[in-house]
Amino acid sequence: MKSVNKVNHKVRATMVRTEAAMSYEELVDKIGVEWERGRNNAIRAVNIEYVQTNWRIGRYIVEFEQHGHARAKYGTGLIDRLARDLTARHGRGFSRSRLIYARLFYIAFPKSATLSHLLSWSQYLEILKVSDPVGQKFYAQECARSNWGVRELRRQVVMEYAMRGITNRVFVALSAGQGAAQARTRLCDRGGRRAERK
Repeated sequence: MKSVNKVNHKVRATMVRTEAAMSYEELVDKIGVEWERGRNNAIRAVNIEYVQTNWRIGRYIVEFEQHGHARAKYGTGLIDRLARDLTARHGRGFSRSRLIYARLFYIAFPKSATLSHLLSWSQYLEILKVSDPVGQKFYAQECARSNWGVRELRRQVVMEYAMRGITNRVFVALSAGQGAAQARTRLCDRGGRRAERK
């Protein structure tokens, strides 16, 4: 017990000396760094919960719609009714589009374990705008891996669609009997400039 008290006393004495030797600017810097770390951790924790909440809302909607069947009945008006009733009960935050995206989110990512805690709800909204399920998975992985913000993700998606359009035009040109040189010219003259403008 005495050795533990000696160690604690030495640690306290070292802390007092270290803090006394610290300048005011160092103190301000230390507090600022700690504040930023805490704020970033809080934002990350809130974001993870927000993404999970939207996923669960989507799951509830899909499970209710399908009633245990493989597919839901078309035209039940569930989303409109939910938006109206939830807004009346809880206030803002339950628009029709928000509920539609929560539903689409669950359909696109049916296993919550596959959700990345590195992506925000805003990033997932951009990913859901990609119509191809394989593309959605690709952009979710690439966005997390490359640490893209929403703007960069949006730019990447637009560029991919622009490049697909360019490739399709070249394929059509080659299929129509135009030579490779004409197709290349068409690619540079039309598609290249369009992709740069976006």
